[in-house]
Amino acid sequence: MVVSPKLPLRQNTLVLLGALLLPSSAPAASILGLGNLPGGGPESFAMGMSPYGSVVVGGGSSALGSEAFRWQNGTLTALGDVPGGSFRSYGTGVSADGTVVVGAEVSSESSPNEAPFRWTEAGGMVALGSLPGGHGTGLAKGVSGDGSVVVGFSNSVTGGEAFRWTEAEGMVGLGGFPSGLLRSAANAISSDGYTIVGWSSSNSGDQAFRWTTGGGMVGLGDLAGGVNGSEARAVSSDGTIIVGASWSSAGLVPFRWSESSGMVGLGLLTGTERTIANGVSDAGDLIVGTGFSSTKSKAFLWQEGLGMQTLEAVLLSKGVD
Repeated sequence: MVVSPKLPLRQNTLVLLGALLLPSSAPAASILGLGNLPGGGPESFAMGMSPYGSVVVGGGSSALGSEAFRWQNGTLTALGDVPGGSFRSYGTGVSADGTVVVGAEVSSESSPNEAPFRWTEAGGMVALGSLPGGHGTGLAKGVSGDGSVVVGFSNSVTGGEAFRWTEAEGMVGLGGFPSGLLRSAANAISSDGYTIVGWSSSNSGDQAFRWTTGGGMVGLGDLAGGVNGSEARAVSSDGTIIVGASWSSAGLVPFRWSESSGMVGLGLLTGTERTIANGVSDAGDLIVGTGFSSTKSKAFLWQEGLGMQTLEAVLLSKGVD
């Protein structure tokens, strides 16, 4: 893979509540600490957010162990565990209305591998299992807007493979590009549930993909000048804009992809050595991500026509300090 499969917002659970990806009529930008779970230590991290920022999911220390949480209306709630589990879980994605959460859990101490789950208000946390021939290891990374489709990766008889899960069909592997060993992972799904993005190994290196219900898995290529390698990490609500990271002549840089323009590099964030895109607005004109140097990391916002700025600079310009 080009980028680590899970890069949480581990900043003492300080989350910019989607204000920078909301319509201009939305409330002013603000940063809010989400707190910690009751009975646990001072440790929590956010990993996913609903489209309009009203619900945040992640994981944190609790009285029972380390649990996935949902933050909504100012309240942080532990999501429990699968039956017989070891209370080690975290959430990675959430449906538009906040009623469905997906992520990973460790089902037992004797088998400490992570496995994908889907949580609902009515049914609690349910393990999604694994692909045929797998052994229960994997991670749910994204969920459709209505909560009915879950994507991620799972072990299978041929290797690690991207999956799509629905209640009607269960977990279905998405395959991968031709290579010596099948390795692929789905990182995100469009809100309408029709487009899935991620990466797959190929004979020329790991490559970003776009999977659709009608066209299957299609490679997005990579940027010129670098070693072969790219990864799609987020997709707009209608599936038309995809963002992620690709190696290029400048190093690892974020990209924006559309059918009309293909993959376009956004350049390195000033002062960083690697920069990746992690999120995109519905219209595809706002992109967020992280730049990394040897000593620190910086969040950024890219705006069409304005380019890339550090989150710090954007917030200061909006009167947030």
